[in-house]
Amino acid sequence: IIWGTDSPWSSTFNTYHQLATWLENTDIFSQAELEDVMYNNANRIYFKPANVEAAAKAEDPVYKKFKETH
Repeated sequence: IIWGTDSPWSSTFNTYHQLATWLENTDIFSQAELEDVMYNNANRIYFKPANVEAAAKAEDPVYKKFKETH
């Protein structure tokens, strides 16, 4: 589950399992909509070819310094 900055306050009293499965246990989304919410939307945004390429080319200065000193 990817929570935004408005992470649900219910996470303070619901278990992770309850939070992760409540959408599946309701009928507010069609199967296609549920697949979008649970997977497709994040996959579409985070794994755009241009984003994947940029991440592959990026150099983390902290990791670079670590490699140089270890």
